[in-house]
Formats: sequence, C-alpha cells, structure tokens
Amino acid sequence: YTEGPRHASQLAAEFLDEAAMKHGRYWLVIIASGDGTSHEFLDALSRAPAELRERFTVLRLPMGTGNDGSDGHSMEESLRRLGPDGRVATQPALRVIPNPQGPAASAAPEGEWRSFNIASIGLDAFVTQQTNKLKANLPGDFYKLWLDVASILYDRIYPSADMLIVAKDEKGTELARYEGRFLLTAMGISGHRRYGANKPILPDDDNVCAIRQMPLLRKLALKGPIAKGGHRKFPEALLFSASELDIQYGAEILVQMDGEAHPLCAADFPLRIARTEPLVRYLGLRG
Repeated sequence: YTEGPRHASQLAAEFLDEAAMKHGRYWLVIIASGDGTSHEFLDALSRAPAELRERFTVLRLPMGTGNDGSDGHSMEESLRRLGPDGRVATQPALRVIPNPQGPAASAAPEGEWRSFNIASIGLDAFVTQQTNKLKANLPGDFYKLWLDVASILYDRIYPSADMLIVAKDEKGTELARYEGRFLLTAMGISGHRRYGANKPILPDDDNVCAIRQMPLLRKLALKGPIAKGGHRKFPEALLFSASELDIQYGAEILVQMDGEAHPLCAADFPLRIARTEPLVRYLGLRG
C-alpha cells in the first residue's frame, strides 16, 4: 500500500527493477486506489523502456471519489475483467508539453506531464485544484457547495484572454484552428471519456471539447445539461477530433492531468497536448 505522495511512483520503479532482473516474466498489477495514485503508477510505467513496460498489465479498480480513470465505474464491472470476459488491451497516453523555456517545463517530469484519461486547461482544472485543497479541510461533502461558489469566482481569479487552438492529425497536419476566449479546453485519449466524478465531458466519438467563454447566467443555465453530456445542443461547445493540440495563450491559467492540477503562465506557451501510440497494457472487456 502507498504511504504518501509519489510512493506509487517509487513502487512502480521497484517493480520495473525486479522485472529487469527476471526476463520473460509478465506481471498483472491491480491498482486499488483513487485517480491520483493510479496516475502516479502509470506515469512511471509509461516512461519505462518498451521491453519492460510491455510485460506489465494493469487493472484499475474504482476505489476513489472520482474513479474517472478506472477500468470500469463499478467494482462488479472491473472484476469481470479478471474472468473469461476480460482481454488484454493497450491504451495511449497524452503528453502535455509546456514551452521548454517556461517555468512549467522544470516542474514537469522530464519536461512533460502525462495523462491516461483527460488533460484540460481552464475552469475544470481550477475545480480540480480547489477540490484537492478543500476535500482535506472541509467535512463530508461540504466542499462541493464551496466548489459551486469557486466556479462562479473563476473569472475573477483567472480573467480570460484570447486563445488559439490548432488541431492536428497523427502526422502533424493541421486540421482546424479555433480562436477566441475559452472557458475550458479538454482532450481525451479517446472519445466517450468521463471525469469529475463520472461526468461525460467527452460524450461521443470526438476526443476534444472546447467551450467558449460566456456570461455568468448562461454558465449557470448550461451547467446541468453539459454535466449530462448535452454539449451539442449549445453553440458555445465545440467538439472535434485531433491527435494533437497546439495552444497559444498569453496569461495565467491552470492545467490538469487526471485530477492533478498545475499552474501555467504566458511563458509556458505554446503548450502541446499530443496523443501517443498505444503505450500501457490494461485489462479490458471483450466486445
């Protein structure tokens, strides 16, 4: 079991060291934790040489508050993968790469963060940051009430500025570009992705969602429908597919990867979010 921050990374390193000495042996690692611990382990595993990495298969059980990156959103669904319904699959990751000349590049491991579900910048990264702070200090679910208040105050804390989003395919060819002021921009390793305690931020096959800035009353009106996956009903929501995003921005903002938030400033842009080739083996379901 883990005893504190970064302990899961240390455990992954120990497992990899052992695998290096035991050639030909394969490992199934069952991760019973929240998204943060799971992310730490996968981050370390994803950076290992392919010869070692490909001998590990993970099963992520839904043991945290969000369970957004787990293999199955219920314990029953997850454990089915250990039986005849299970199959080994391989998923990509997202590389989140700030400008090498900015301060974030020094904070990010080897100059880049990684995500195994969704990476995003803007309002939802702010909510992630506040959630992590408040859960430790407020009793029960009271922190959720404060989150609603904090979301209203977001624009005062992080005033929006013009942003340029360039979408590219796997060969680096530009597909489209979007300009303006955005409330959030989220990219998943695929479509049909959830986060924020099972909210369908990517409700269909498209793996990118960008929501344009809007007045407060409009935000309040759209909050419920978007939390249920009704994005396409509203012109402020842009849904599209891309293998890479190049983002230009000239102000402070937050970025989050699988529930871990970090600050960015103007010097950290351009920011690149790029999907890798299939990288991490996990237990999926047949069909």
